[in-house]
Amino acid sequence: MSSQAVFATIEEADHWVFLTRSHELLDLTRRFLLDEPLEGLPYVAALEQFNRPAAAVPRPAPHRTISEDNRQASAQRSR
Repeated sequence: MSSQAVFATIEEADHWVFLTRSHELLDLTRRFLLDEPLEGLPYVAALEQFNRPAAAVPRPAPHRTISEDNRQASAQRSR
């Protein structure tokens, strides 16, 4: 798959593009997933490509497990 994010504007589509232009949306999605060219499609009004950031995004701290929460709640109740 491509190393770029893509924003495509489908002609004559509103917020419900999956209802109003379902065939075009399906074709565009298929082409994107198969890494086929998106340029020059008759139903695409605008196509923007954005490079992915080079640096890795830091991962959030891991969440506590339920057992850790239970132990903490038990310790607070016993006080």
